[in-house]
Amino acid sequence: QLDRVTHTITRNHTRLETVPQGAIQQAIAALPQGSVLFAGSIRENFARYRPDCKEEDIRAALRDAQLDEVVAALPQGIDTPLGEDACFLSGGQRGRLLTAIAIAGKEPVILLDEPTCGLDQKTAAALMAALFARVQETGQTLLTITHERTLVTKFQQTIELRK
Repeated sequence: QLDRVTHTITRNHTRLETVPQGAIQQAIAALPQGSVLFAGSIRENFARYRPDCKEEDIRAALRDAQLDEVVAALPQGIDTPLGEDACFLSGGQRGRLLTAIAIAGKEPVILLDEPTCGLDQKTAAALMAALFARVQETGQTLLTITHERTLVTKFQQTIELRK
């Protein structure tokens, strides 16, 4: 016998099934692992994904995504071309750039897919600390898909999916 736990998803005290269809997509910021990054610069990637993003929001998102040192090391900084699908960045740097683009907006929900994948422990810990501080400050909700058991313990609530 299976015990069933029922959860009702609401937004601003409105049941999910009564929310207009397009409103859900507008409320969630997500760039899944493997999303396309463009050959242009970091600034150009932000312009494509976040055309209304201000310079200070881009810089704050890059800082929170632990990319300050990476950007500083690039020959033209934020305006350095990244190569096709950002091939001049490592896998971990690409993931952090996708994270930065996702968190740069004001959507109430941020959904991140394996944000610490390819990162060393120190960078992963700093990234997650910055993300938790950001959502604490903004009131956003952070949803994370992860296989990292140590990361799971840092969240207030977890849902484990099994086969």
